[in-house]
Amino acid sequence: MQLKLALFLCTALLFPWPTSAQNAPAAKNKPIGEQDTAQDKKPAADVDFGGVTLGQSAHELPTIAKKKKRKLIGPSKTMFDMEKQILAGCYTVAEGKALGNNPNIGSQTIYILNQKVVGVDLGFRRQAGYDTFVSDLLAAGYTQEGQDSYVGKIAEGVYAGKTVTVKTTFLDAKRARNRQHVVQVRCLGVIENDVAAPGEAPAVGQGEAAERAAKGAL
Repeated sequence: MQLKLALFLCTALLFPWPTSAQNAPAAKNKPIGEQDTAQDKKPAADVDFGGVTLGQSAHELPTIAKKKKRKLIGPSKTMFDMEKQILAGCYTVAEGKALGNNPNIGSQTIYILNQKVVGVDLGFRRQAGYDTFVSDLLAAGYTQEGQDSYVGKIAEGVYAGKTVTVKTTFLDAKRARNRQHVVQVRCLGVIENDVAAPGEAPAVGQGEAAERAAKGAL
């Protein structure tokens, strides 16, 4: 009996049983024990702003609208930033839709300065859709700066590193179920190196000829 016990102990020392850590599969392309970092999160560029991207050329919008069978109302001129007194051109997507295919978005207004998309307003039909949007912001690395206020950066492309602000207001309705969350997305950084000064009439819609050309492309 003592001899068998000694042989068993020797075998256990020479051929140890694998531990649970040894049995666990390694994370794909990552050393064991390495933790996820902020870089592993979905980049800010992947947040759905209704099918448009900040810094996108305004000339692309009519083409996208035509392809998606959407109707754009505009271009018109409106107040973009009350505090800084900045005017911008704007398009509104008709019939309670957005240029993208997100069914949660019930309205979309796109703001243009110097032929670039500098902001967008999104109206969400339901609380669940708005909550999903906020979850996407946080997953993309945005941080909450205050109640219903978030700040992040464009992660990829020409405008990588430009600051994006997101603020939410609420439109009350007679029925609680019709209350809309209106999200205001802003990024003036995409035009900070342009010659035109803030408040200058936007390039889209300047003059009757430009307006006719923009409307004719819808």
